[in-house]
Amino acid sequence: MRWALTVAVLCAGPPDPRAIDRLAAEVTQLDGRADHEQAASPRRPAASLERAHAILAKLAARGTPSQTLQMDEAALGISASELAHRSVIKLSGEAWIHVSRVSIQDKAGTYTSERLTLYLRRGGAWASHGYGQAVK
Repeated sequence: MRWALTVAVLCAGPPDPRAIDRLAAEVTQLDGRADHEQAASPRRPAASLERAHAILAKLAARGTPSQTLQMDEAALGISASELAHRSVIKLSGEAWIHVSRVSIQDKAGTYTSERLTLYLRRGGAWASHGYGQAVK
């Protein structure tokens, strides 16, 4: 999918299932491209992961934060981490985004690594359909 079309889909009202499917395909493609980019460059996170993060962040802004984090993470098959600030954003009954933020401290300062993972329910089972990552 071209970037202009992606932005148009993200800005056009509430997310519909077809738009989410198209964006899931693009995020999965970007996720796959990240392995090649990371092998070729020391840059972390890879540019494709940052692009996927931007797409998922825009999509998550149109969702509803979950009030039942532990139950939702269990449904997704995610084990709880005390080191990360986590949340689940519900786009629909069939599409959720899991958000995980971790603070990193080193000699240069403190940073936040944020990972957004898209989960879609197909046939009653949840499956990951790619992720995006950014360091702030």
